[in-house]
Amino acid sequence: MIAADDDWPTDRVVTELTGRAVEVFRMDTVDFPQRLSLAARLDGEHPWAGELATAHRAVDLSRVGAVYYRAPGAFQFPDGMTGPEERFAAAQARAGLGGVLSALDCRWVNHPTFMARAEYKPVQLDAARACGLRIPPLAVRPHRAGAVHGGGGGRHEAGLPVGGHQLSTSRRTPIPSPAGTLYLGRRAWYWACMIEPSLTESS
Repeated sequence: MIAADDDWPTDRVVTELTGRAVEVFRMDTVDFPQRLSLAARLDGEHPWAGELATAHRAVDLSRVGAVYYRAPGAFQFPDGMTGPEERFAAAQARAGLGGVLSALDCRWVNHPTFMARAEYKPVQLDAARACGLRIPPLAVRPHRAGAVHGGGGGRHEAGLPVGGHQLSTSRRTPIPSPAGTLYLGRRAWYWACMIEPSLTESS
């Protein structure tokens, strides 16, 4: 179980698994590498083997049958490291700990790689289309926040950022909407899904 220590949904899963006599090893990546250690090895005849250990428990990697992954914390390193040193250490920790765990031949709920891919809006929209859900005609291209593009016949296009990050800027343009007033930055560009009403209305 890879999750934050205070994640109550994970607590419930642990309780259920324990009640079914399933051995559970719970860890949080926020403890790596100071309170959580990894010792792993690989050779030409055997897959990754070794041990994950905390101060209280340990698990043999060869006995891991499934991994439950839910929003663990960021790696924490000793005080005194510079920003570049912390970024380098975090990248190495992701590649080392994350790489070994990802290489285990077991079931994941859910695998971080698949979770990251599923966050891409174009992937979500294509999956919706493949499942038979109705989506408006879309185009992805660079777009200036706050800009309004005219369509044929006086119609306009609406732009939505393809990523989940919010834009913060001191120069904002108020945009009235049914949900209230939205504020868009005036001097930022982003990749956007452009909804084309002229095509939607004809479909």
